[in-house]
Amino acid sequence: MKQGGCEFVFGLHFHQPVGNFRRVLEEAYHKAYRPLIESFSKRDKLKLCLHISSPLLEYFLDTYPDFIKLIASEVEKGKIEMLGGGFYEPILTSLPLRDIRGQLDLTREFYLKHFNTSFQGIWLTERVWEPHLPSLLKDTGVKYLALDDTHFIQGGYLPEELEGFYVTEDAGNPLGIFPIRKELRYAIPFMPVDKILSVFKEISQESETETLACMLDDGEKFGLWPGTHEWVFDGGWLEEFFDALEENASWLRTSTLSEHFKNNQPSGKVYLPTTEYYEMLEWSMPVSGSLKLKEIKEELKAKKLFDEIDPFLTGGIWRNYFAKYPESNYMHKKVLYLSQKLEDCFGQMKKEDYEQAARLLYQAQCNCPYWHGVFGGIYLNHLREAIYNSLNKLHVLIDKHNHKDSDFIEAELLDMDADFKEEALINSKHIFALVKPGGYLEEISDKKTSVNILDTLIRRQELYHSDILEDEKSEQETSAEDQGIASIHDIKKDTSDELKKKLIYDKQPRKTLSTLILPPSTKHKDYLAGKFDLPLTERAPLEIENLEDSAIVKAGSNIFVAERKISLMKTLEFKKDVRGFDASIEIINQSAWTTHLKFLTEFAFSLLSAENGSRYLLAGNKKLKADEEHTEKNVKLFGVADKNRGFACEIKAETESELWASPVFAVINSLEGYELSYLFHSITAVNQLILKSGEKSLLKFKFRIKDI
Repeated sequence: MKQGGCEFVFGLHFHQPVGNFRRVLEEAYHKAYRPLIESFSKRDKLKLCLHISSPLLEYFLDTYPDFIKLIASEVEKGKIEMLGGGFYEPILTSLPLRDIRGQLDLTREFYLKHFNTSFQGIWLTERVWEPHLPSLLKDTGVKYLALDDTHFIQGGYLPEELEGFYVTEDAGNPLGIFPIRKELRYAIPFMPVDKILSVFKEISQESETETLACMLDDGEKFGLWPGTHEWVFDGGWLEEFFDALEENASWLRTSTLSEHFKNNQPSGKVYLPTTEYYEMLEWSMPVSGSLKLKEIKEELKAKKLFDEIDPFLTGGIWRNYFAKYPESNYMHKKVLYLSQKLEDCFGQMKKEDYEQAARLLYQAQCNCPYWHGVFGGIYLNHLREAIYNSLNKLHVLIDKHNHKDSDFIEAELLDMDADFKEEALINSKHIFALVKPGGYLEEISDKKTSVNILDTLIRRQELYHSDILEDEKSEQETSAEDQGIASIHDIKKDTSDELKKKLIYDKQPRKTLSTLILPPSTKHKDYLAGKFDLPLTERAPLEIENLEDSAIVKAGSNIFVAERKISLMKTLEFKKDVRGFDASIEIINQSAWTTHLKFLTEFAFSLLSAENGSRYLLAGNKKLKADEEHTEKNVKLFGVADKNRGFACEIKAETESELWASPVFAVINSLEGYELSYLFHSITAVNQLILKSGEKSLLKFKFRIKDI
């Protein structure tokens, strides 16, 4: 029997997103990060690769500087190799080259200042690999990174053939790639130590020489994931694991990526396809495709072919999230838009202002709110808020450079979100707004508070909703000590009839000035439940008119309802000294028959929560509870107030309307299980119209943002 031993590279990735709650950082620090490193520091013979993203680095430096010093001392002893990466944990391949280098430079500067070290290897965010990455990393000092063995398998390389590290290249630019072993990633720290040692022994028998075995993964699974603190620390798993590494050092030697890279040649050359880690292959797919893939996997399991075929099944890619979640695509393209605006200021803006602006830009590139899997991701509105908060502060710095402190307004037609359709962008000292074809607003950001009031999501189908409907439970948690514990992918999640009732999906964008024509008999409850059909709509290209003190956007469309043609013309006026806009909607019956219709004009607001107290809704002189559904008659004045963030939105209508108001929630998957996640508040002005052939009706609204 062959047994050449194992060179074990153990790597940890510590990360919390930009904008996460301080209490989460505190919990992660005390339950995972601190005890992990403290325990490791007592083991002089062990080595570790470590990556820490900047939200944590900055938090540690500000709150627990001794922890930074503890890590620095381990680096100085040669026990820890610090892996680099984008400072604010971006998906590197989604960025312009200038921003990739800026992010890496910030990480290098921090490491040199606080750890007295640089880096040659990086932690690749979410292991999102694209073949042109080596060219993007050219001249950055990066020589290697680690990817899952599933990346290699999808490139046609059999797992039993993988040994050591490999070299790939793009346009002649080489880069080393280390395979991360899936069996170790799923075993550590969830299996008992004796079973993990058995896995290592199997690996050691793959060659008569020493076999490289890499396991680099999230540090949060060592204490922060459900049940892991009790298992890893209280139950003694970590100490037992470190004991086993030391006691078996004769054949199980800990090492680092840099040590192996320095002392070994590549095992060969590889070219890998665009991909990411195993679980995200499924998460990133369109729901229809992921449901079909789920069905195929179940058939393979029934035929006992799953283990053999599954490694070769592929799925989506990370960029699919831009198609799956248009809100993610919009955030990303807004980042690219302001990145170019900032680049245009290079060499002209004051150095300190430019550096501050660049840091704000990089913060907005943190990956977490752009996607969704087992974590909340894009559904966590406080993470999206942090993105827009940084972007709005960045925009203010660019404005001050371009316009000083004077009032201004500028408008342009631009396909900002890259869909071959031009949007209207309006920028003033007070707001930034983007109007989509059809005349609804995708964004209205208040620059005084740095809040995007329209940071909303629609309710949409997710793959795991099928589990709720089918009452499927995840694998039973393992409780026997000889079996270990379940990972977050296997934890049992309960479903309920109440959750099933909340599985409602929106049929159109839920934004301010989204309009809808429904049958006159439609009730509020039908609207809330999505029990209506969307009429066929034709949208004309937007038009803008730049005046001296204002900008006007016109959006025309034709709507076909029960063989009747209804024309809409929305006109939005933005004034340079106004924190808001004026809107009019002209509705014309183009058919030959009198038409009865219910016309809905929606106003959407992100209040971060439906909890009462610091936030409420307005209807006339009434304050309405934020956590309830409301129907109000004969209303001309309505809006919302958010005391926490210091603003109110007030809408004055010329025509009395019935008001339908409610918070909107979605059923999402999270670490704790399935839960209701707040999306936004909807206030919809409802007008019953009877229009004769050729007759028109006009609705007018004044939208203002105010301090409270």
